[in-house]
Amino acid sequence: MTPSVTAAVLAAALIHAGWNAALKRQSDPLLGSFGIAVGALVACAAVVPFLPFPDPKCWGLIAASIAVHVVYFSFLSISYAQGGLGALYPIMRGTPPLLVAAASFAAVGERIPVTGWIGIIVLCGGLLVLVGGRPASSRAMLLAVATAVCTAIYTLIDGRGSRVSGNTASYIVWEAIGQSICFAGGVLIFRWRACLIHLKTQALPSLVAGALSTAGYATVLWAMGRAPIAEVAALRESSVVFAIFLGAFWLKEPIRRRQWLAAALVAAGAAVMHLR
Repeated sequence: MTPSVTAAVLAAALIHAGWNAALKRQSDPLLGSFGIAVGALVACAAVVPFLPFPDPKCWGLIAASIAVHVVYFSFLSISYAQGGLGALYPIMRGTPPLLVAAASFAAVGERIPVTGWIGIIVLCGGLLVLVGGRPASSRAMLLAVATAVCTAIYTLIDGRGSRVSGNTASYIVWEAIGQSICFAGGVLIFRWRACLIHLKTQALPSLVAGALSTAGYATVLWAMGRAPIAEVAALRESSVVFAIFLGAFWLKEPIRRRQWLAAALVAAGAAVMHLR
């Protein structure tokens, strides 16, 4: 993984941590996710005229990704309503890289070097260190695991799709439009009054969060076209460490020794992945 790809993935990780922290601060995470979906839809619709049409052979992957993303956002919203960010976010983000690494060879024929495996395991270990000491209900933990599985599935789909689409930006824009329409439309059907009130009061934050979340994920897909999918997926989950420091400086949450240890392991894992 080159320094430029590493920097891009770390920037995407910071963006991901930021919008997840903002989502957790919402009194109703489902409405927060609805707002992000609408924001992403508006942002993507604005740039569609300036992008080429995706290669026809990637539309099946786009459809599959849309379906998985809708389920992912549903689990994510319900999870945050059931448990705390500190207990659930590490599971959601720490488990997928191992699943992606295990499946990437079968799915896209990638071979991961020994140092890549070591780095991924150390990095994931650092993320999962955060789980201890932050109990959550069994239901919340199961939802977090289900969210993690969805993340691993759409990561593999989109890693492949971005490579065959001919244009990563076009692929992610059309995928984001599809999933935003499906998810936001579903929420609107059942909670239309609350959704309209939310948009009236949170229109600008929703637009910003939606645009940033799409841009961050587009950056990850760009990186997956230039480095092994499993390594990019693992490094992206350094967002957990960014979430720790965002919580400390933005939400005034204390940083404990366990969190410092997790940050050190994540940094060590990322460094090892660069050794060849």
